[in-house]
Parts: sequence; C-alpha cells; structure tokens
Amino acid sequence: MNNDYTLAATLLAQLDDSQIWNPITINPSVEKKFDDLVKEVQDSKNWPQERNHEKGKLLEKLVGLILNQFQVATIDSDFTIQDNQIDHEIIFHDQYNANFIKQVGSVAVCECKNEKSKVDVSYMAKLIELCECRNARFGIFVSLKGLTGKGWIHAEGKRKKNFLRKGIGIIHFTFDELKTLKQNNFYTLMKHKFKLLVDEVDEEFDDIYDAGQHTKEEKLSFDNRIKHNIKELLRLELITNDDYTNICKKVDSIYKT
Repeated sequence: MNNDYTLAATLLAQLDDSQIWNPITINPSVEKKFDDLVKEVQDSKNWPQERNHEKGKLLEKLVGLILNQFQVATIDSDFTIQDNQIDHEIIFHDQYNANFIKQVGSVAVCECKNEKSKVDVSYMAKLIELCECRNARFGIFVSLKGLTGKGWIHAEGKRKKNFLRKGIGIIHFTFDELKTLKQNNFYTLMKHKFKLLVDEVDEEFDDIYDAGQHTKEEKLSFDNRIKHNIKELLRLELITNDDYTNICKKVDSIYKT
C-alpha cells in the first residue's frame, strides 16, 4: 500500500502544468461553456443594481468551471461554514506534493467579486479571515478589476502585511486575465503570481539590509527607498516612534549628499 502511494506521488510530481490543469481548449464542451460564461459576465457589467446577486453567481460559475479543470484537486463550491459563505475551496490531493503545494499548502480559498470597483481592504480582510477559518495558507481573489492601493497601503498593502505576519499568500486575477485562459495555463499563472508576491515583499525589505557601495545617483534613490521602508516598519508596528526617528537620523548621516 505504501509503495503504491509513493509511486502515485512520484508520477504526479512529474506532470507538467498542462496535465495538472487541463487547458480550456482540450475539451470542446468546456471551451464552449467557457466562451458562453465569459460573454455573460461581460454583458453583466451593464446590468441594473437589482441583478447584483445574479451577477455575482455568474462570475462564481465561470471561476468554478476554471477551477474544475484541475486534475489533482477536489473543488467544493458555494458552501457555508460557521456563518461564513465560501465561493470555492481547492483541496489538492495528498499524493500531489509538488514544490508549489509544499509552499502554499494543500488548501486554497477562492473569492469572487463581480463589481465595477476594485477590491478594497474590507474584501481582502474577509478573504484572509476565510483562509484562517479553513486553515488555508493560500487565497485567490477574482474580480473585474484589480486591488486598491499599491506598495504597502490599502488592499495591496493588506495582502503583503498579511503575508509577512501570518504567512497567508493572497493572489489576484482580473476578469481580463481569465479571458486569456484559452492561451495561458491557470496553474502556471497561479505559481507566477505567488512568486511575484514573495519577491515583491522580499525586495521591498532588502534595501534595509543592503550595505553595498552606491554612486551619488544611487544614494539619492536609495535614501528615498530606505526611508519608505522605515515608514512601513513603523506602520507594521515592528519599530517604535523613537526607533523610527533614530533610524532616519542614521540614514541621513550615512547617505546625506
């Protein structure tokens, strides 16, 4: 029995992305459903407010179709746990133990918002809460547009701070990105987006520890970058106000031109 499990895990680990997530165009029936749902979601942008619930379910249906192309996972959709409504949950099979799954865990929670506005902090906080409720270290947001904010503020900042504090990685797909899935692989994009999150968080804090030599021009931009990072450390309550003042003075003494 153990040998069978090991063999299955080994074979699964050798699969490429197109075998993990079946491309939309492989199955004509799936491709037609995909095209029809994309058109309906596109048309729903102009629906009146009283059809908002119907609009939401439409995007959930499209995302459900996309997620169900995974060959190594079970998809549970539209269920309630402890008064929390969950659009989709991905549970990767135990035998599938690829490096990406080792990083993000075997459970992912997916939320969908078919609204004209960008995803704000409150929606991001809700997805994080749902991930915690389901013991998931990975979440996916799907919406018509992107996230509010950039850097370390608003929804974009919330997901980065959450990743640092709690280790829950949240990625985001726009409707326009979903429309490209006849040319692109969803699993490949998932891995790419998670890597971007990790790299962005690492890069934006690396400057604090960079002791290399810089030209005058580099020092000018470096000075601004490092002070931005110090402010974010203060915002994250990782340093005190006194620490912030003292570090800024130290930065000025080293990089003053």
